[in-house]
Amino acid sequence: MDDYDKKRDEAYFERINEKNEMIMLGKDLSVYKKIARDALMSWNGLSKEEATNKVREESNEELESQVYAQGSIKYALEGIVDWNNRFYQENQKKFAVDCTKYLISEKDFSEMQDEIMNGGYEYDDYYNYTLAEIGNKLPFGKYLFTDENYEHYIRPGNDEKNDMILSALSHIHDGWVKDNQKKFMARDKKYQHMPLELIGWDEAKSDLLFLGPILNAMDVEYNIASLEEAYDNKVKEFFRTKNIKEISQLTGEITKGAEFYPALEGQDDILQALQDSQFVSETVIPSIQEKGIGADKNAMDRIEQWKERSSKLAAARARKKELQKEAELITETEKIIDAKENDGKSIE
Repeated sequence: MDDYDKKRDEAYFERINEKNEMIMLGKDLSVYKKIARDALMSWNGLSKEEATNKVREESNEELESQVYAQGSIKYALEGIVDWNNRFYQENQKKFAVDCTKYLISEKDFSEMQDEIMNGGYEYDDYYNYTLAEIGNKLPFGKYLFTDENYEHYIRPGNDEKNDMILSALSHIHDGWVKDNQKKFMARDKKYQHMPLELIGWDEAKSDLLFLGPILNAMDVEYNIASLEEAYDNKVKEFFRTKNIKEISQLTGEITKGAEFYPALEGQDDILQALQDSQFVSETVIPSIQEKGIGADKNAMDRIEQWKERSSKLAAARARKKELQKEAELITETEKIIDAKENDGKSIE
């Protein structure tokens, strides 16, 4: 056996060993089966080995009847695509090339769904080629830039990446709200039917169960602590833009129904209930305070910091107006004195 044949065989057996290791670790699973495995571990208390064996043995159809993941997967993809395409359309002038080639098309979307459900094709290892290629279209994709446009554009950082992930989480949550109208009156978790900014980080991040494996397949890395901080800022901005300083002040906003939260559009039973301000103040607000954003210490601390700064700023502005009035009064007084002196009159 010559050196070439020997090296070829060594490479072949190395790939076989890598594949066997991947199978043992469950890395050969499709994205959907990874999501189903994680859901079974989280919700049914199965060990990783038990859950991995179960998803290997059962079809997607059998698993879907247990984990109900396909809807959330679709909403996650929609959130990523919407954010990506909107980003390029809004920032076209910052690029030196036509950004249309970085937009994610309907064909791309369909191929992403197919790969998530059925897995990518095999080439030396189990790799999700479509998802990885489309992941590179994202503005922070690892291999997006070429010599022709790199020097003209500063690569977006964690802020943009966190914004995309939170946008996708919001899309998943909105989809769940749309699909679960009956749960609003049947359960005491009214806060779950409010915007992402009001459900708290623990609730919001739970949908990373669906989104996380998709991001991993797209080669999008993220930091959970950084993402939580971005969520806290998003909550602060939500309160600031609506000029709401206390959760109890949300009653007037919530009674606006779909105008306040568009995901409630068409959910007549919920909208009718929310028109009753007493129902909102006695049922929905306490749920938000006790189980939603009100129970999220970090987010509430961020709101308190904003309130404190806002109060100091308001006091400073009020003092500025007082000083302006005093200055105007002094100016007018000086004019009167000057006028009398010019006329030779007493200033008494």
